[in-house]
Amino acid sequence: MIHNDLVFLLGAFGHLHCVELSTGKIVWKKNLYDEYGLETKPTWGACSSPLIVENKLIVNPGAKEASLVALDPKTGKTLWKTPGEAAGYGSLIAGKFGGRLQIVGHDAISLGGWDVKTGKRLWKVIPEFTGDFNVPTPLAVNGNLLVTTENNGTRLYAFDTNGIIQPKPIAINEDLNPDMSSPILIGDSIYCVWNEMFCLDSKQELKTKCDMPPLTETRA
Repeated sequence: MIHNDLVFLLGAFGHLHCVELSTGKIVWKKNLYDEYGLETKPTWGACSSPLIVENKLIVNPGAKEASLVALDPKTGKTLWKTPGEAAGYGSLIAGKFGGRLQIVGHDAISLGGWDVKTGKRLWKVIPEFTGDFNVPTPLAVNGNLLVTTENNGTRLYAFDTNGIIQPKPIAINEDLNPDMSSPILIGDSIYCVWNEMFCLDSKQELKTKCDMPPLTETRA
């Protein structure tokens, strides 16, 4: 993550470094697992990318009392921390949903939204089927939220005017079930890989677009 003249580097074992972009000189560093008392390390380590929003550096140690943490980008000082579950393996995003700026992403067992200023959890969605590793990063799509995982397929969620998610998806595609790949949006098309390349129509209830070969459900 590059922010102004600083670069933020997070390693698999929880080592977080802030370095100067021009020189590589270390400005500050800390180990998230040691700093916030994580007792059980994630099987595949820290996989998320640091996130900058409203001049806060957001990371997810996944500790009981520090599931998400906001740091001062220049000093590494803790601005807030919020209790919760262990970390997932995808990255967090920030965006306006229901007109409310929030941090959105997965922990180990659920999808959630958090207040940027305080870290307070705003909402939680636990999927129908358990066992997702929560690797793919969610995607903002025209004010809605696209989520895709290996056991629960691809879902599009809407929000109310208070920025709270509506727990029942407004669209579902049960064929796209990636365990690692994160979707991207180009125009009205959502692209993602799950054994083969998928192209879904974001405005047609996530139906497969068959007019753009080879980016369809058919193997090239």
